[in-house]
Amino acid sequence: MAHFHIKKKKGRPYLYVREIARVNGKPKVISQTYIGSPDRVASLVKGQSQEITTLKAEEFGALWLAQQADKDFDYSAQIN
Repeated sequence: MAHFHIKKKKGRPYLYVREIARVNGKPKVISQTYIGSPDRVASLVKGQSQEITTLKAEEFGALWLAQQADKDFDYSAQIN
C-alpha cells in the first residue's frame, strides 16, 4: 500500500511516497520516491508556479497514486 512518508535529515523534513508490502510475513518497503519538501509540495497544491522539469513514474501503483492525488487536490481542474 502506498502512503506519504516524512523523513527528517539534518532537522529538515522531506516527503516521500512509499509502497509497503509483506515479504515473508513481514512488512518491507518495496519502493520509495522523493516528491519534495513540504513547502514545495504545498506551493504546487496552491497553484503557485514552479516549473517541473522531470517526472519519474514508478511502474507499480503509479496510476493509482496519481488518481488518488487528483481526487485529493483536483489537479485536473488546475491544468485546464
